[in-house]
Formats: sequence, structure tokens, C-alpha cells
Amino acid sequence: DKFLLNLFCSQAKLENDNKGVDVKRGLKKKAEMGWYPGPALFGYKNTPSKKKGYKTIEVDNKRFKLVRKMFKMVIEQHYSATKILEIATKEWGLTRPNGKSLSQSTWFNMLHHPFYYGEFKYNNKWYKGNHKPMITKQEYEYIQKILGNNRPSKPQKHIFPFTGLMKCGECGRVITAEHKYKHQKNGVVRHYIYYHCISSNKTICSQGVTHQNDIHDQLSDFIETIEVPKDFVNWALDELREKHKDEICSKQDIINNQKKKVKACNIKIDNLIDMRANGELTESEFLEKKEKIKKEKEQIQGAIRKTENAADQWIDKIEKRFRLAETLMEKFNKTNNDLVKKALIRNLSSNLTLKDKKVNVQADNIIESLKKSAEFMNGQNILIRTSDNRLHKRKNTPSYDAFPTLLRGSDSNRRPIG
Repeated sequence: DKFLLNLFCSQAKLENDNKGVDVKRGLKKKAEMGWYPGPALFGYKNTPSKKKGYKTIEVDNKRFKLVRKMFKMVIEQHYSATKILEIATKEWGLTRPNGKSLSQSTWFNMLHHPFYYGEFKYNNKWYKGNHKPMITKQEYEYIQKILGNNRPSKPQKHIFPFTGLMKCGECGRVITAEHKYKHQKNGVVRHYIYYHCISSNKTICSQGVTHQNDIHDQLSDFIETIEVPKDFVNWALDELREKHKDEICSKQDIINNQKKKVKACNIKIDNLIDMRANGELTESEFLEKKEKIKKEKEQIQGAIRKTENAADQWIDKIEKRFRLAETLMEKFNKTNNDLVKKALIRNLSSNLTLKDKKVNVQADNIIESLKKSAEFMNGQNILIRTSDNRLHKRKNTPSYDAFPTLLRGSDSNRRPIG
């Protein structure tokens, strides 16, 4: 009897543990699907009538608009949060689904809950909710400031398009950025992004703040100066490939020689195996010689990989820069992705400094060479030969020597442009 009792208790414990695991897994799955894993907050309602696995959170049409109005009144700051709750319960007749009045603690918890702007936290992870937000995230952050809670709703890492690129032109420290909100008397909240030196000591650095739009306009002007016509880019790449054809071929010869050495190492190892099988070598001698040959083989294989990567790497790098320069202005002005803008600036420029609200920027060496060569051709009224103008007669026929900044290298293989 005791044995059976212990068995039944163990079985019951196991079933209980399995149910706990299943429930946690189900709640996690629900959160990953974007649904808050718990009772719907005030202003929303659960859907118990739906099939298991398809239950969601919907808007409570009787209360949603009234609760949203309460949030708006907090933002407008015409009344205190406590007074707004009193108006809602006594004048509007707002009650909970069970008919009880909304308590003050529940109301303040609602004001601090990120669920109302569309996110929620479960098991120390943040999820984007699929429910309809009642307020925007900016409105939520503004409410926190009104209520004296200046801590962000969750740990945030702000991404700005021009941080990490510039240094202060006066003291050399890093340039950072921050959000600023201006609250007007008519209730409108305006949002600005300002850049400034991280130094807060005015005796060390006297620089003030610079609006992001001003930096964007200055960088747009810089990018506009380095945008290069497509025909010139195609011609320049053809010239570079032709110029370095011999270099690429010589690297291929080196790779072939290195592969022959690897093959020779394999033959040496096979010979060692035969010598060991014939008893010509002891086991220790065999292992020592084999290890030496293996190290030699690994060194050669590493050299092959290095040579293969370097063979076309230089040309590929230049081609990426040149192709980017074709439509650079369009990409920079049309994208709303801050990371893309940052990548464009980082790839095409260097040594950015900010001083007296002015951005000092230097073009990348490759782009600078391309820019100067394009400017030279425009100044000399030189026409690049393409499939469209192949039969065009030109007065100016420049030589390869006309572009020393772009087409550096040996004096061989020079030929007329076209």
C-alpha cells in the first residue's frame, strides 16, 4: 500500500509539473505572437469565446475612447491625474466591467504601463503587441515626464545618423546627440535632435549645439559634389581592370605554384606511410616527420587563401565605392534609415569634425580621386565613349596620363581613352 501511495503521489507530481511547463510555454508563445499573456488591461477585453490558441485582446468599445480621453487630458495638463480620475468616474460614469469604480492605484498603474502605446514586458523580455495602441510612444514618454518619472519605459539605445562619425573641432572629443521636446502653450509638442560635444566643461570646450537638419544639409552639399556620372564610372572601372590585368594574372601564377607545393606535401606524406609500412621508419620518426610536413602544408594553404582574397579585393573595393557614387545623392536623401545614412557617410568620407555649427568633412581617397578625375573631364569638355556615342567625333582625345590621381600605377599598358 505504501509503495502504491508513493507511486500515485509521484505520478500526480509529474502531471502537475508538466502542466506548469505547458502553461509557461503557452504564455511565452502567446507573447511571441504579440498578445499580452494575461488579463486585458482597462480599456481592452479578452476574447474567451474564441477557440483555444486563437484568443486575442480586443478594444473595449464601451471604455476605449473614454480611457483615451483621460490620457489626452493628462497630456494637455488642464487637470491633475487625480482630478481626471474623479471626472471620469463621477461625471462620465466610467466603471470597470464588474460595475466597480476605477481605483486610483489602478489608474496610476495604467499611466505607467507601456501596454497602452503598444509594447509589453514578459519574463524580462520586451514584445511588440498586436493590439491597437491607445497612445503613441512619444505621448507615453511625455506622460512619464509630467508625472515625474523621467526613467524611460525600457532600456533604450538611441540610433542617430551622424553619431560615431564626427569629433569636436575644438577639443577633439566625441560628438553625441540627444532628443529635445518643446511644449508650446497650445499643447503642441515639437521634437528636435541636437548634436554637441560630450564635454560639459565650457572652459575646456565652448561649442554649443547644432540641429540635425543643419548637419544633414551640409552633408548633402558635400555628397552632391562627389556624385559622378555613370558613364565615367564605367570607363574608370574598365581602365583600372585593364591597368591591373597583369597583376591579377601574376597572382594567379603564384597561387598555381603554391598549389603545386601542397600537392608535393601530400606525396611526401604518402611516401612516409609507405616507409613506415616497410619498417624503414620507427613510429616516433614517422610521427615527427609527418607533423613537420603537415605544418608546412598548413602554412602554404594559408598563403593560398591570403593570395586568393587579395587578388580581386582591391578592384572589388573600388568598384563598390564607384557604384555607390553614381546614385549617392538619391540614396542619402530618400532613405529614412539612420543606419544606412551613417554607412554612406562612413564609406565615403573621413576625419569629420564639427565646430561652430560647421561640418568639416574630407572625402575618402578613392572617392576624392574619382571626383577630381570627373571634374577634369568636365572642365576639358571630354566625352566618354559609350555604346550610344561610339561614332561621335571628339576634338579632345585625352590619354591615360591625364588622370594620375585615379589611375596610379606603372607606366606600362597606357592607351588612349575611349
